Amino acid sequence: WSATLCRDMPFSVIQFPLYFAAKRALGDSPDEPLAPSRAALCGAVCSATAAVLTTPFDVAQTRIMLRPPDGPALSTLGALREIHSSRGVGGLFAGVLPRALWMGSGGLIFLGVYEQAKRTVALRRMDSAPYSVPSPADAAAADAADADQYADAAAEFDDEKKVPFVVPMLSGGVAGVMIDVTLFPIDTL
Repeated sequence: WSATLCRDMPFSVIQFPLYFAAKRALGDSPDEPLAPSRAALCGAVCSATAAVLTTPFDVAQTRIMLRPPDGPALSTLGALREIHSSRGVGGLFAGVLPRALWMGSGGLIFLGVYEQAKRTVALRRMDSAPYSVPSPADAAAADAADADQYADAAAEFDDEKKVPFVVPMLSGGVAGVMIDVTLFPIDTL
């Protein structure tokens, strides 16, 4: 399991900061979220990039998994050294193109579905708001007593628009199911 951890942790540490930076670079903000289709493309590129950079760990994990059961134990670092000494740097990146394409496809599906699910839940939540908030101009035109009421209503409405922490978790679950359903037939080949 340590080889899997050595592969998956760096992948996530690279993928997610790149993903959020790419979204910001394309104009994503709390007030104007990036369209799910554009976020999905960010996810594909960032996932493929992370896959390329972590391919040596994937190759090491495969080497460890394919060791004969009666063979000597091999650590991740030991596998990396063994591969490098027998096949060089190119050996550490064996299968990099299929891995990048596979993980890029996974990032496209997972992060696209995740963003769409998050957006759908947030829009439903805003649509179900019990009242509308007056514009700042209307609030400024009101007398001092009403201004406090407008400020309270605006703060309450903003709280309604905030997405509780469970929404991204549920969105991630939906996205995880979608990626498994979509890619499972190919994964079993």
